[in-house]
Amino acid sequence: MPEVSQLEFLRKYSGIDCDTLDVEVAKALGPFRNCTSNQGIAYSEAVKESSAQLVTESVAIARNRYPKDDVNCARYGAKVLMVSLTLRMLPYLSGCILLQSTMRAAHSESGTVQDVLETIDIYKQLSPDTSLDRICIKIPSTFEGLQACRILKGQGINTLGTTLFSVEQAILAEESGCKYVSPYINELGIYFRPGAVDANKGFPVVEEIFQYYEAYGMQTKVLAASFISTEEVMRLSGIHSITISPALLKALSLATISSDISPNYNAEEARNSTPLKRTFIHDEKSFKDALTRNSEATRKINEAVECFLEFEVRMEQMMKTALEEFNSH
Repeated sequence: MPEVSQLEFLRKYSGIDCDTLDVEVAKALGPFRNCTSNQGIAYSEAVKESSAQLVTESVAIARNRYPKDDVNCARYGAKVLMVSLTLRMLPYLSGCILLQSTMRAAHSESGTVQDVLETIDIYKQLSPDTSLDRICIKIPSTFEGLQACRILKGQGINTLGTTLFSVEQAILAEESGCKYVSPYINELGIYFRPGAVDANKGFPVVEEIFQYYEAYGMQTKVLAASFISTEEVMRLSGIHSITISPALLKALSLATISSDISPNYNAEEARNSTPLKRTFIHDEKSFKDALTRNSEATRKINEAVECFLEFEVRMEQMMKTALEEFNSH
């Protein structure tokens, strides 16, 4: 039987996104549908020597915006830098660049809306010819965050529900008009706690969300995330979209598989399922009660928000240092 690379096989049945802001990865292993990022990914790219010029340019833009306010200058500069890093990836994508909203507003509807509108304004400043269709903002899937998605949808802004570990979050994300949801296979802590293992991986949640969306013909798509092996990625062949880290993209490009086998996810079969339809858009209590009962999902959500916030602070501290150097010249 003819064989193809595992990456080529996946591209046949699923949208493949790169979970990095490294342009060299996009050049070597692209093209990709979307490029996903978060504060941690942005920070790891920002500290590279290849990003030094972008850091300098971001500080200058921020200083012009906040000439006498160093705190807001560092905050705004970090955001300008993240936007700039995503824009570098755009030529290698057929779809969207995805940037994550501030974790400080993870439980604030108005704070999230304000933050995203500022981000969109920066995109318009830096790349006025880039259509809103090419931009998607990742927002924590708290009740408040997803209500913000509903408001932003009304303004033509694409959103993705992230830090997602439960079906209830995915249901509310769809009702809020999210373009994507990004259920995690592995909790975020495994990347930062030595020896940590996720004993309750997200495969059952992903399958239930996929079936729910397909059964009711919903427009929101599943963009699965957070894998630690190629085996985990291959288990989701046929899902709407998968975002994959550079190391796993490389491994998938080198491993082979028979081109004749079928993917594990089949939309037509899922459409024949009959899951119970539920709603949370006007029922904050039921949504939060469901997460309270699901203590494992709640723990993972909180841990992810805290982790991303830590990197958000690191980005701002880096920009503060860059600002001090800028002021000294």
